[in-house]
Amino acid sequence: MQMQTQAETATPPPAPTPTPTSWKAPAQMQALVLEHFSADGSGVRLMTAPVPVPKDNEVRLRVHAASLNAADRHFIQGDPLLIRATIGGPRRPRRGFVLGRDVVGEVESVGSAVRDVRVGELVFGETQGTLAEWVCIRAEHVAPVPVGVDLLHMATLPVAGGTTLQGLSKHGPLQPGQRVLVTGASGGIGTMTVQLAAARGGVVTAVCRGDHADLLRRLGATTVLDAAQVDGRDRTQQWDLIIDLVGNLPLGRLRHLLAPGGTIVLTSGNGNRLLGPIPRLLQAVLLRTVTRKRLRPHLALVRRDDLLELGRQVADGTLTPVIARTYALGEAPTAIAHLLAGGVGGKLVVTMPPTG
Repeated sequence: MQMQTQAETATPPPAPTPTPTSWKAPAQMQALVLEHFSADGSGVRLMTAPVPVPKDNEVRLRVHAASLNAADRHFIQGDPLLIRATIGGPRRPRRGFVLGRDVVGEVESVGSAVRDVRVGELVFGETQGTLAEWVCIRAEHVAPVPVGVDLLHMATLPVAGGTTLQGLSKHGPLQPGQRVLVTGASGGIGTMTVQLAAARGGVVTAVCRGDHADLLRRLGATTVLDAAQVDGRDRTQQWDLIIDLVGNLPLGRLRHLLAPGGTIVLTSGNGNRLLGPIPRLLQAVLLRTVTRKRLRPHLALVRRDDLLELGRQVADGTLTPVIARTYALGEAPTAIAHLLAGGVGGKLVVTMPPTG
């Protein structure tokens, strides 16, 4: 199932020339740094920062592109409040906190303990701080870029794709003909979930804003519903697998949408101001002990096997990441404003300037 679904089609950039062994990285780079928390993104600055030095088990990448995720919005706004404690303090994160988690780039140097990643290799992976010209990342958290694929596509994969693969696996093998409901289907994770569930034979119902309905049908959704059409009180609506990417429907109503023997997979989604989705996920754990309904709280991990599988699926056309728009690093404030405004269909990608 191969389809072109980018809102703005990008020509695959040429592969970078392998780094000469005599070349040395500069001491400074440009990076998108979060200086303080703010609702409007005013705490984000494009700044000069030191080029990081890889640890023994890390590789350093010359970043080609990175993409924005919901996690970046939570960091920028410091919402929920718990997240502030994990990256700094009540008003600002730790000094030099760089945004971004997805990355595709060229290996420029490797740590002394790294054996299976080579200098000059194109790789993609996940770590914190990818919205910068250079980033260090654990070697086991990268995978090679398949030959001939769009590098911008690879920049969208690690967070959203890993969440999708692991979320579907919590249900067990999806059987052809099973009914799948995906809430928040038009986002980065949602557009990948719709594609992969349909590719596995699922009959997919996508829940999203109306202006993304045509996109989701092209991705493989059989039915597209507005959120107001799914409230858990209509007992004639039931699905075998529910992937809840939003978290705004009470669990009691969500359970009414589940067919006998089905599974609900709950990602982080929304939550309260202090703890975010944690109370909802804990409620799901407690409900598992008193109900026959299968509820699976889901927090994705970085797995190299998932990265390899995602690369294969992009290469063979099973999965085509949806890129809503591409920005240069110098346009990063506009990209942040787009992210905070919400309603993005697919992913926002930021590309880095060429380096000499």
